[in-house]
Amino acid sequence: MPPPRGTVALAFTDIEGSTRLWERLGDRFAPVLARHHALLREALGAAGGHEVKTEGDAFMVAFSSAADAVRFAFLSQEALARERWPAETGEIRVRMGVHVGAPIVVEEADGRVDYLGPMVNRAARVAATAQGGQILLSTAAWEGAREALAGAHVRDLGEFRLKGLEGAERLWQAMPAALAGRTFAPPASTAPRPTNLPAPATTFVGRERELRELGGLFTAPAPRLVTLSGPGGTGKTRLAQRLGAELLDQFPGGVWFADLTEARDAAGVAHAVAAALGAPLSTTQPPARQVAAMLAFRPPLLLILDNFEQVVDAAPQTAGSWLAGSPGLRILATSRFLLGLAGEQEFALEPLPSPARPDGDVTPAGIAAFDGVRLFLDRAREVRPDFTLTASNARAVATLCAELDGMPLALELAAARLRIYTIAEIVERLADRFRVLASSRRDLTTRQRSLQGAIEWSWSLLAPWERAAFAQLCGFRAGFFLEDAEAVLDLSGFPDAPVAADAVQSLREKSFLRAAVTPRGVRFRTDLSLRAWGEERGRTEPALGAGEASLRRLAAWMTGRAEGWAEARGEGIIEGLDRLSLERENLLAVVERALAAGDPSTAGRAALALERALAIRGPWDLRVPLLSPVCAALPEGPLRVRVGTELARAFVSSGRLQDAAKVMRETLPAARTCGSPRALAETLRAATNITYAVGDQAGSLALAREMGSLSAAANLPDVAVWAAIGTAGARDAMGESRAAREEIAAALQTAPADLPLDVVAWGTFSLGILTSSVSEPAEAIRLMDKAATLWTRLGCLHLSARARGSSARFQLRIGASERAMETIRSTIDDLRHAGDPQGAIWSILNLAEVLKRLGRNGEALVRARESEDLARRSDLPRETQDALSERGFILLRLDRLDEAEAVFREAEALAGELKEPARLARTQTGLARVLQGRGNLGAALDLVRSALSHYEDSGNRSNAAAVASGLSSLLLALRRFPEALEAAEKAIRYYGETGERSLDLPAAGMRIVALLEMAKPAEAVAAATQSLGRPDLLLPQNFEHRCDFLITRAAGLRALGRETDARADDRAVLDAWRAWSGEP
Repeated sequence: MPPPRGTVALAFTDIEGSTRLWERLGDRFAPVLARHHALLREALGAAGGHEVKTEGDAFMVAFSSAADAVRFAFLSQEALARERWPAETGEIRVRMGVHVGAPIVVEEADGRVDYLGPMVNRAARVAATAQGGQILLSTAAWEGAREALAGAHVRDLGEFRLKGLEGAERLWQAMPAALAGRTFAPPASTAPRPTNLPAPATTFVGRERELRELGGLFTAPAPRLVTLSGPGGTGKTRLAQRLGAELLDQFPGGVWFADLTEARDAAGVAHAVAAALGAPLSTTQPPARQVAAMLAFRPPLLLILDNFEQVVDAAPQTAGSWLAGSPGLRILATSRFLLGLAGEQEFALEPLPSPARPDGDVTPAGIAAFDGVRLFLDRAREVRPDFTLTASNARAVATLCAELDGMPLALELAAARLRIYTIAEIVERLADRFRVLASSRRDLTTRQRSLQGAIEWSWSLLAPWERAAFAQLCGFRAGFFLEDAEAVLDLSGFPDAPVAADAVQSLREKSFLRAAVTPRGVRFRTDLSLRAWGEERGRTEPALGAGEASLRRLAAWMTGRAEGWAEARGEGIIEGLDRLSLERENLLAVVERALAAGDPSTAGRAALALERALAIRGPWDLRVPLLSPVCAALPEGPLRVRVGTELARAFVSSGRLQDAAKVMRETLPAARTCGSPRALAETLRAATNITYAVGDQAGSLALAREMGSLSAAANLPDVAVWAAIGTAGARDAMGESRAAREEIAAALQTAPADLPLDVVAWGTFSLGILTSSVSEPAEAIRLMDKAATLWTRLGCLHLSARARGSSARFQLRIGASERAMETIRSTIDDLRHAGDPQGAIWSILNLAEVLKRLGRNGEALVRARESEDLARRSDLPRETQDALSERGFILLRLDRLDEAEAVFREAEALAGELKEPARLARTQTGLARVLQGRGNLGAALDLVRSALSHYEDSGNRSNAAAVASGLSSLLLALRRFPEALEAAEKAIRYYGETGERSLDLPAAGMRIVALLEMAKPAEAVAAATQSLGRPDLLLPQNFEHRCDFLITRAAGLRALGRETDARADDRAVLDAWRAWSGEP
């Protein structure tokens, strides 16, 4: 049955004593549990229900009507009672509960549905109150199922207060007639306590942690006064009322709620409390003293004083005096300001947990558990009962909750706007939040009807210097430390203003600032809506001193600090990156404001400092939007060269090579004349990488050599390492792997000890690649693991994952294929989480390659298609072309020539658009194999020769080796054996030069075949014997090659008249086959 929506009947079930049974029986309980599941699922099908989820022995099931839910419960209990259970378990008794209501519906893209919200909590509590074998119904379920209960045994058990729920719930026991004889003890309940807590007008959502921690405070002997603080709209009143309901059992004298909204002095506070207690006051004594006398003679009670902020001056005469005279009194005050009394413990109420601003895919399941989302969805259903969290609106909901900082009042006001707006329209209008977030409800106070009203009330209670301090501090978008405030605040225009530290403390005590203890000290921040208010006041009220002068002070301070962090060396770079990442939003604001103010120099300096962290830690999609407008605004000079260089690098990271090359064509000439060796060195480094990426290894090598010369002349040791890395990459592609490795190893050994860790990591990574190229996989794995560790320490998770992916490729070479696959799978998840689609695509293609080498071509094809889909979604044309080519080669292995040709044709067109010969050459080799499979050998030969010529001309020995191997195969088919022999030997030589000897087995086999066909059996036998002596032939994935070598050697031996030796090879082939297949 599809999951029901709207009004839903939910049933919860679980086995009584299941934990004890598991502990006593262990694995023997598993079949019992399986039988239990089968019986309940059979009943569920008969009743037309939907299984929402199963956890252990507990079921959550949903029905479109209460009658169906009750029928399921009856059928289940009857089936459980009929079952013959093992003697060691005895009868399995299952408790069941049913409740009806309108839950929050969360719908995933795959159609799966979950239910959340207070209705679900109530259904679970009803079930938890039942005993094994008993069915309990809420009043809503009983009313909805009356007709289905005809003939059943139904009892009204009365009203009970269920744990964690506000208000009493009337429970009904319903049993099928066959089980009417079962008897149960009455549900546990508590004696009523006196209270005036108002009946809740809305459901209570979330705040489980706060309720638990606050409850713990009132369970302990102290403190006796707790102030629940926070700015307006954070839900202080609602939380206090809910806590009072949960604590009611602990206070014989009851829980009493006094609303101080209308109070203006101590007498007003006393009158509000007396009214709450239901005790009239006389005119003969001061009101506060009369209330003190009342409280002194009452049993221990909890007094909730709501909205204390406007009468904090009256706290000593009221709350302070009452606590002193009444030992059994506990007070919970809600206030935007602290009361300032001895023994007061503050509980600062944070906004509801909400998703971060989404920068990737958002799923309903990924955000549904956030309290902010749950509150919005619950209130949205009050306005639009059909509102459901779906894959199509999840991003908008997440954005809304993030932009409103999880503030309950703002979320409720936004939900109310669903009467006239869609969720997307509300998000679009959040820039004007103070107008949009308003309510027309007449039962709310002025402060509760709009976000503006809530903040205006608190603002009106601040001193002028407090308003100025807050407006100036709103320039920090991501929070600040006290030293930052001291550098930026200027309150000289207010004679009564204190020093900056006292100003910050005052704003903190009045809930305009929040404080969090961090390893670097106490960090202060404000809520997004409060900050928007402060920024607006700063723009419109010049007297607050929050205008251009204040923002210039902030920009100068933050830019100077950021430049220091960006220049950190050695281990200090980790702290520098941490600080840059922490201050990212502040620095982005500095750049934005500086550009708007016509100060591109400050914008450039701040952007370059922040780019240091973005390039290593991300998020990478911020880099181009940050740097591009800055570069355009800067005049010619070293700063523009540096920004242009980083912009080119950012384009490379986003897969936009042509844009990178264009920027570099403009930047490199300027770098050569700017007079800054450091700027020129960084530009040469970027140009080296870009030139290499477009397939020009010779040009890349020349630029790297120039960089090396500059590093020596200008004494730039870190640049020397970068030059060695650039040189090594080009030389490796040109077949000079061993010399390249020696060069980069020497550069690392002679580098100073304070070399930045990211340079060390890149050097180690490059050294690992080169070590693999010279066939030392174990050492290559060690180096890659070291690079991964360094990048992890730097917080660069995507490069750490890439290093682990390379390590996995090397693991494959030593036969650790399963370990390699697990490593690559973990890198895919990490790269997706890090927001690095290029890295994820690369890792998925690596996994496809591993699967292909293991002969698991079907799985490899799935992975290739997955990488292609991700590349297309990410708008990465080069990665799309790579994935298409890989998919084509896998289709060739599956002999699906028509599909392979279509894929290769698309890859060919894309390579042409990209204007990259290397990609075109790879595609041509694939098309050649298609043509070869169809017998069109001449056309195939032309394509292969063209591809080989390109790779040889560009110095790319690795790809040239693979194409030469394919050329040999094609020439064998054409029976042009001398040319085939020449091509095979070329492939073997190229593989040797690049250190990829493990890949030359097919070429070695073709060399032997060519020799046999050329009537050179002695040379063929010698070549086969040499290949059979290789250790890598014993690896499982090389089984077929081993058999081929034995077969061809046997042919050569027979040609030489050595029949006995040939038969020995025949037997070896048969034995190898039996061992591999497991046949006798």
